[in-house]
Amino acid sequence: MLHIADIALHALHLAVISICIFGWIPARFRRAHLALMSGIGACWFLLGLRFGLGYCPLTDWHWRIKRQLGETALPNSYIKYCWDQLSSSPITLPTANTLTFAAFFVALFISLYLNWAARDRKRVD
Repeated sequence: MLHIADIALHALHLAVISICIFGWIPARFRRAHLALMSGIGACWFLLGLRFGLGYCPLTDWHWRIKRQLGETALPNSYIKYCWDQLSSSPITLPTANTLTFAAFFVALFISLYLNWAARDRKRVD
């Protein structure tokens, strides 16, 4: 059962990351994308006040499962974990965090712009 939970959390993690980065592209999902980005920002920065900047409850839950499966030395970053699993050249935690925050803020600013542009177009119509 833990193996199924591990696979499901990988799938969920990858889906959330993909939606974060690309969810602003389809116009009909832009408001939902902005809501998701707001939730992630709240976790990273508000929950981060207590648990550390960039705190992700999904990673926390996933790591609990992985520890029960016997994995040790898990990094604080899911991005670092995936990179290190897929690449023969490990990435440093600061680099993983920089890439993660950069991707988040680029997608957030695009989403904000497109949502405001849509709102302004509705006012003109």
